[in-house]
Amino acid sequence: AARYCKIPFVWHLRENLEHQGYRIFRQKSAWNLMQQAGKIVTVSEYIKNLVPFEKKGIAEVLYDAVDMGGMPCHEREILCRKPLQMIQVGVLIEYKGQKDLIEACHILKTKYALDFRLLLVGKGLSDYVEELRQLVKAYNLEEHISFYGAANDVYRLYMQSDISFMCSSREAYGRVTIESQLSGCLVIGVDFGATQELIEDRKTGYLYKRGDVQALAETIAKAVENSDKSREIAKNGQSYAWRAYT
Repeated sequence: AARYCKIPFVWHLRENLEHQGYRIFRQKSAWNLMQQAGKIVTVSEYIKNLVPFEKKGIAEVLYDAVDMGGMPCHEREILCRKPLQMIQVGVLIEYKGQKDLIEACHILKTKYALDFRLLLVGKGLSDYVEELRQLVKAYNLEEHISFYGAANDVYRLYMQSDISFMCSSREAYGRVTIESQLSGCLVIGVDFGATQELIEDRKTGYLYKRGDVQALAETIAKAVENSDKSREIAKNGQSYAWRAYT
């Protein structure tokens, strides 16, 4: 419509749904239309790099701001109590990496004998949720892992947690990453997608190799073992998120 009226327009790309397995448009035609915009804004470098732009300088990255709904951003001490409190927030879907996290929890229990609780917050398709529940049961992790469902009080849940996870294999941005940092959680995320743009490894959070559940478990164990350093990293992440994303 804008092109028909000869009005300049801006295209804002927040996701690459094709990359997540959803076929919603004819890709070639869509890219051609998008590149007739005066400017394209992408939500991350990751999304920018997925699009085959023909014009130089047409695309710019602008990260989302995160509004915590008036909740205060204050310092708090984490990793000071037992059991360790962990949380993952997001839709329950395969590419979000819940299976990897459950596998890592099995390693934490059997290899590191770590006392922990993990809260999986979010909803998803019933078949996949049941698959996750069966995996928890197979590993005898029912006392360690709970399914919370959808939450309207997610800030309160963050504030009760020591570690928050972003295990998504292809995250376009990661509002959860920023929310977790703002709430004072130590954030552990994959070294892929936009997550590696939001977390500076061992400075504002921890990164682990995508798909490597052994590395994920080891990262959690080392974070707990080096709790003073991890608390410092969490505070750095909180300060950085407050400056950059609010």
